[in-house]
Amino acid sequence: MDVHQIKYREKLAEHLIKNLTKRRMAASFAPTAAQAREEIIAMIPADATVSRCGSMSLVEMGLWEELAKKPGVR
Repeated sequence: MDVHQIKYREKLAEHLIKNLTKRRMAASFAPTAAQAREEIIAMIPADATVSRCGSMSLVEMGLWEELAKKPGVR
């Protein structure tokens, strides 16, 4: 990805986060799939039940495999 694409995504994320925050929603930006996966896993408490949806992005980033390693998560 080139520098212009990275800058564009950062600015877009900044705009979206600002608008979501105004509506009292939590939001963050992760520039890579690996960072996004780690942020998501950190949000899920132990002994949580997680429902799988049809998101191919979550499958491609390896979220389900990593989540299965987290103790107590069903």
